[in-house]
Amino acid sequence: MSFTETLFAAGPAAAGALAAGILVALVALAAALRRSLGMRSVALVRERAKLERDAWRMAWGIVILRKKRTSAAMRVDVQVIVAQLRSVIGEAQVDPSCFDAVCAMPTSVLLKELASGSVSAVNTAAAFVTRAHQIDDQFHVLADSIPMELAALERGRYLDEYLKLRGKTFGPLHGLPISVKDNLHVARTATTFGLVKRTRWAGAQAEKSTAAIVELALSAGAVPYVKTNVPQCLLSFETVNFVFGTTKNPHDPERTAGGSSGGEAALIAAGGAPVGIGTDIGGSARIPAFFCGICGLKPTRKRIPQRGADSVTRGQVAISPTSGYLGRSVSDVALFFRAIVDENAGDCGSAIGSEAVPLPFQQHLFSSGDPLTIAVAETDGFLAPSRRVRAGVRCAAEALRAAGHET
Repeated sequence: MSFTETLFAAGPAAAGALAAGILVALVALAAALRRSLGMRSVALVRERAKLERDAWRMAWGIVILRKKRTSAAMRVDVQVIVAQLRSVIGEAQVDPSCFDAVCAMPTSVLLKELASGSVSAVNTAAAFVTRAHQIDDQFHVLADSIPMELAALERGRYLDEYLKLRGKTFGPLHGLPISVKDNLHVARTATTFGLVKRTRWAGAQAEKSTAAIVELALSAGAVPYVKTNVPQCLLSFETVNFVFGTTKNPHDPERTAGGSSGGEAALIAAGGAPVGIGTDIGGSARIPAFFCGICGLKPTRKRIPQRGADSVTRGQVAISPTSGYLGRSVSDVALFFRAIVDENAGDCGSAIGSEAVPLPFQQHLFSSGDPLTIAVAETDGFLAPSRRVRAGVRCAAEALRAAGHET
């Protein structure tokens, strides 16, 4: 006789006892998991995350909109963090009076100012860190960023010294702050996927290595300075999780910023980053870019190395994601993409063991102005889109034809 048959033969009392036993075991398991994490609840993790951010903002003199009562132990933690961060900021010798002007500069202009030394890399990093936290307080765009922000100040100081001593820039992106999506590994930060158990505040280990695409950006002289929010476990067209909250559209906070690179798109659209790195498989960079009124690009697979671009769906090979680029304009995205693929085609790509094709940016094709032949598909023949989606595709096709291209 099978276990199920035996259970039914024993009658309702035995079945009820078994169900109660299973429930007790599950409760005990949940309690054990909470103890192993050193947390009493999700709420405590969120409180610790917010307090760390508030301490950082207090150190910068950023106005905190939230007013929240905290325990005495938490208040002590905040005071320690404030003291540490004020020390770091003092060493950086930043000038807050130029922050607004720096953040308002077009990316190409900012790079010229950085290359000439008219604007320092450390001030630029500090300006965008400050701006990012001001935006995050309203729209919840950031993930686990503070370790990156401290590293960005250190790198800014290093790049300023490099320019001063050698009389040349470190690379084509010298001193340019870039934001990075949460699922891309960056050493000293946690890759959370919006999950409580993967946060530093729940005892998770920070990453020990950095994603290949971020290494290429560093080789080009960029300054990664924040990680941005994602949907829980990615794979969603809106950005919501229990750790960092719901990312709102900066043009209308009642609407979504899209996903899964929603934190990236909202931060850039609100002026908190010149350019950023997301990921894309079915629109994860392009959809939030569209929702937030900026530009997004999904490069061809194997054009960009994917090592260190993490996913909750391991072993995904047939339809694989690629790193996506986001920026305020097409020219910004092209500038960033050019620098990355050129680094990948050079010595840096070889040094990091890049699996991407070592093909430099094809500038002659990009700037030729020749008409393009562009494929247009209103449906994949399997799932029928809505009438509004069809109308949008047709409208885009008409605009391309009006510009002289073939569809």
